[in-house]
Amino acid sequence: MGPINATSCAGVYTGNEGPALNPSPNLGYLNDGLLNGQYGLLSPTQFIQPSQLLALKNPNAAVDPGWIMLGMLEANAGELSYANVTPVGGSAFSLSQVLKYVQTQDSNVGGTWTLSVDENIKAIFAANNLFSRSNFDHLAFSVKSSTSWAVYDFDFTKMNGAFDLGTPYTITGTWKMNGDFDNSPGGKKDKEPSAQDISHITVWARDPITVAEVPEPASLALVGLGMICLAGFRRRKQP
Repeated sequence: MGPINATSCAGVYTGNEGPALNPSPNLGYLNDGLLNGQYGLLSPTQFIQPSQLLALKNPNAAVDPGWIMLGMLEANAGELSYANVTPVGGSAFSLSQVLKYVQTQDSNVGGTWTLSVDENIKAIFAANNLFSRSNFDHLAFSVKSSTSWAVYDFDFTKMNGAFDLGTPYTITGTWKMNGDFDNSPGGKKDKEPSAQDISHITVWARDPITVAEVPEPASLALVGLGMICLAGFRRRKQP
């Protein structure tokens, strides 16, 4: 299976999405975190259909988008500062126990990223009363630079399934800031705009209730999957 681009983008918006980057309990509830509609910065159905909303907090109300924030990186390169999730009636659980996200930078404002999943993730989640479904169908990146931010989504259901966390995936990709996040050339017609640095980037995954798994042998081929760059997709103007 070859590299894929992000399936959709929200932004580029002027302002600060920071207040919506501290979800708690971080279980995918409506209005708990940026991608779950907190403060109205994004629609709860920005990257999913209304029929995909979940009944997580209230079993009688399918209103929850289901996005879990994995963590934040406040630089172009380094390892994620991992988020906590807190099960109902339980203690905060750091996602550093089951995930590892590392980002590198090349000579330009771009580079690579790698997301690795612990081979025992399902057992660890079960022991902590978390995410019994043990799969995810979306991976998204919220990127802030200077005064603007955008979100880039990868919808794995468009690859005929989702990631079953029973397989210890390592997902890799590349990122570039040019295109969506450029500095002004300062009025000089012959000067090319330069790319801005990352102020912070947050990584999100969505935990669906039911979804078909990626069939074998495609799941094995996803190891080392390249997702080509966070910038350079169709840019959406501010509303």
